[in-house]
Amino acid sequence: LYVNYSAPMRLLDALPALPVEQEQGQHVNVCVGGEWHHFPSSFFLPGPAYRLAFVDSSFGGLLPADFDAAAGGTSSAPPYLNDGNRKAPETILADPSQCNYLMELRFGSDASGLEVGTSVVSAGMELEVAAVASFLDSGASPALTRAFYIPKLSSKKNTYGKFLLLKNSRKP
Repeated sequence: LYVNYSAPMRLLDALPALPVEQEQGQHVNVCVGGEWHHFPSSFFLPGPAYRLAFVDSSFGGLLPADFDAAAGGTSSAPPYLNDGNRKAPETILADPSQCNYLMELRFGSDASGLEVGTSVVSAGMELEVAAVASFLDSGASPALTRAFYIPKLSSKKNTYGKFLLLKNSRKP
């Protein structure tokens, strides 16, 4: 599991620690799109100033919401919660340019040539690659080497994409 699927956790390690004065001020938005289900938990963000945010994607279901202790925590339901798993616009960041960082998964030709320092365009923004980690392409890898890590064989048989941590250079 670590070799094939740990990319989101390794990208979180690449987020910078913030000075205390920033942590008391504005939030730093770490955005995810269609690959939101690979994100482990906001618990793993490096500090209280970081916030997980969602940008619009092809996913049409209900996205997770922030824990709100003031509203009763887990004993209350947000007004947009629905039992049909329908998308709620309240859970999506209306302006993707408010993302300080964007985590994105790319496979195949979309992933070629992307290294730290490369500029890319995503969600209508020009971003810089801050960190890259390999992530297993389960649809293009054999079941045996996908499920079990076999030294030397898994890396030859499996196909990998790139999980990217993109930094919005226009945001501090």
